[in-house]
Amino acid sequence: MKVSKNHLTLSLIGAAVVALTACGGGGSGPSGTAAISTTVMDGLIQNALVCVDANNNGLCDAGEVQGRTDANGQVTLTVPASDVGTAKLIAMIGTDAIDADTGPIKTAYAFTAPAGRHEVISPLTTMVQAKIDSDEKAGKATSVDDAATYVQAALTLNVSVLDNYIARRVSNPDSKEAGDDAHALVVVAQASKCDDDQTEMDGKKEATQQNETHIGLLGKLNDIKSIDFSHSSCAAGPGAACDDFIKSKVPAVPSTSCVPQPAPAPAPAPAPAPSAANGKVLYAANCTGCHGANPALNTNNILNGANSPSTILNAIATNRGGMSFLAATIQAPQANDIAAYLATPGI
Repeated sequence: MKVSKNHLTLSLIGAAVVALTACGGGGSGPSGTAAISTTVMDGLIQNALVCVDANNNGLCDAGEVQGRTDANGQVTLTVPASDVGTAKLIAMIGTDAIDADTGPIKTAYAFTAPAGRHEVISPLTTMVQAKIDSDEKAGKATSVDDAATYVQAALTLNVSVLDNYIARRVSNPDSKEAGDDAHALVVVAQASKCDDDQTEMDGKKEATQQNETHIGLLGKLNDIKSIDFSHSSCAAGPGAACDDFIKSKVPAVPSTSCVPQPAPAPAPAPAPAPSAANGKVLYAANCTGCHGANPALNTNNILNGANSPSTILNAIATNRGGMSFLAATIQAPQANDIAAYLATPGI
């Protein structure tokens, strides 16, 4: 089990240093622009699509500033200098991406980084943004620093959750712990995705499901921090055995977006075309006693029912001429056929 540590003051100082560094934009570009450099990580992730979510819809849309990460998980975006402090980054990690720790991505997912904090985009920065989003839905405004403090305390980490834990995990056990927790968040997020066998989600629905999952993970931070990563399943680091162990300790996050929509009711089968030939047989068996063998003679106005099954059914329903005895024998299909025969009595 993990041991809770209490060095939040030092971590907050570290977060402040990171924030000051990130707000510098990572470099200068053409006049009026600035370069934002970031690193996408669970392990370092290559070929993640990173964008500035200008319309705040949780997607990388055409026309938004975007780029792909290199083998070191890094990408640099050029943005208006005035946007550096407010740009909110998204990393969309598809099955064409590669995690340096675990290999090709098998289940797509997404990360976010809070506005103005661009050094890394990771599962931990995603939890910071999820805390901000969750509080906003509850009518409360939460700063990035307060949200980061909340996530760090919930996971009992001694390093900032906005920090580059990979750069320090070999020499710093606290950064290694942060990386373990980060990977556990990814495993649970992937397990929470809607089943591919369900209806294929469009981008907007998938972004909604991702946001629901991230907010739901806030309620599982206590479960995440209690995972014993020294267990034999995780001794060799991230991998299938460790992922299964994580999933056995932390259940997936339910999402309303994953509830399959009911299948549309099948369209009613078209009624068979009326059969004049079958109508002739039915007429001979049920109608000749009152209307004669040859309806062409129009006995008792029988031809009023030509191509009008409703006329025949109404006569039976109202017992016209004592026809109600036919109610059990002549129903809609039979009336359709008789009406077709009456329209062509010479067949």
